[in-house]
Formats: sequence, structure tokens, C-alpha cells
Amino acid sequence: MSFFEEIKRRKMFQVSATYAVTAWLLVQLATAIEEPLSLPAWFDTFIIVLLVIGFPIILIFSWLFNLTPKGVVKDQGDDDSPSRNTLKIELVLIGLIFVAMGWIMYRVEISSNESDSQSEIAVTTEQQSSPLDSSIPVVLQPDTIIPNSIAVLPFENVSPDANDAYFATGLHDEILTQLSQLSNIKVISRQSVQRYTDSDMSLPEIARELKVSAIMQGSVRYANDRIRVTTHLVDAETDETIWSETFERELEDIFTIESNIALNVANAMLIQFSPAEQSKLVEAPTNSP
Repeated sequence: MSFFEEIKRRKMFQVSATYAVTAWLLVQLATAIEEPLSLPAWFDTFIIVLLVIGFPIILIFSWLFNLTPKGVVKDQGDDDSPSRNTLKIELVLIGLIFVAMGWIMYRVEISSNESDSQSEIAVTTEQQSSPLDSSIPVVLQPDTIIPNSIAVLPFENVSPDANDAYFATGLHDEILTQLSQLSNIKVISRQSVQRYTDSDMSLPEIARELKVSAIMQGSVRYANDRIRVTTHLVDAETDETIWSETFERELEDIFTIESNIALNVANAMLIQFSPAEQSKLVEAPTNSP
């Protein structure tokens, strides 16, 4: 009996094909469950290495042992009931092939649905980002508003001395810093709001451009070592004042004013903050104004 005929007798071709299809299914399964189960990135590589190592081992077992009605026995070189043993392996192989075909069809359908979804998202994004004629007013939909967001406009300097304008600038920066310490509120950056200094736009128009739910504006007056700060928090959608207050203190109390403004804004916007965040707000960064 030739070597090729001996391989056929020992059903090594059927065993190899069965192992190959089974290994492919296992690799597909490992890839599919890796992300949902939060498995490490090397998991699928580990499975592939194990399967590659197992292939020569299964060939050796196929050569040395035989599948009989009595179970797995060592091959004696005879040809007892080969057709029955071959039929069992071929039935297993056919079943695995059907499973593999079903899995391929399932993956193709999933990939097709994901591709369609991504195409729809891409088209929507392209439509939203396409340039518009500047003469046509842009009307933003309500869902574009950033939840729990605020734009603090530059404070107006109403001090008798125009050289004291730095008080308004400094207080504006500190209010932005204080509010930014609250994790549950989105604060528009100073660079984004600076261009609205002395703007003729209404507050709702500014809010629509910045996509915020609230806007704060204020004025600062400094004279005779006393500072007066007037603030207004306005609902961006209704243009109604949510909270307004005037603080007049000695210059030494400037940090207390900043903390009170930040806390009142958070409370007016129904923003939840932790005790640790509150401690940061009320803690003065320095004792020297």
C-alpha cells in the first residue's frame, strides 16, 4: 500500500478538513466575543497560536489512532469498518461547513447594516457641515444646544477711571476658572466669548451661535478701594433672567465675590456639585488682592 493510500485509509484528509473548519469557527468566535467581554487584545492571537500548535498534534493522533464503534483505539493497520468511520467524520465535516456558511452570512449581514448606518451618518454630517450662504440666517435645532452649558461674556468696565478696566478683565477670567472647576457644567472658553465684547447681537443670537443653554453678563465698578459687581444669568432660549445680584465689597473680599457668583450660577442652573468642588470654590487662592 502506497503512502498516499495509507493517508487515505487513516482518514487524515477528512480529519484535517474538519480541524481546519473547526479552527476557523473558533477564531471567528474569539474575535466576536473579545470586545463585548472586554478580553485583552492578545486573546484572539493566543487562540490562533494554540490552533496552529494543535494542527500537527491532531495529524499525529489521526495517524496513530482510529475511530471505531468501540471508541478511539490504536490503529492496527487493518481496515475494519472504514466506511462507517469515514461516514462519521464526513457528517461532522458537513455539519461544520453548514455552520461556517451560516456564520459567514450572519457576519456579511451585520457588516452591511453597519456600513449603511455609517453612510447615513456621513451624509448627515456632510449636510450639516456644508457651507451656507452668509446672507441666509442659520436656525439651529434645539438638539444642538449643549446641555448644562454657559457662556460668560466679558464684563463691562464702569469704573470712573478707564485705567481700572483690568479689574473687569481679571474678574471675568477668575469667574471662568471657578465655573470650570465644576464637572457638571460646560463653560465656553474665554477666546470664544471675547469676540462678543461690545457686540450688537442679542443674547439669544449669541447663545445660538455658541450653542449654550445660559449666558451670564455683568459689569464691574472699582473706586475708593471698593468693588461693585453686577451679574445677570439669562436663559438662552427664553431670554429671561434666571438669577441676578449685585455685590459690593471691599477689595479684600474679591475672592468671596467670585466664589458667591460661581455657586449662585451653579444653583440657578440646577447643577449638582460635590462637597470637594464646593471647597475648591470657597478656598481663596491667595490672601493678597
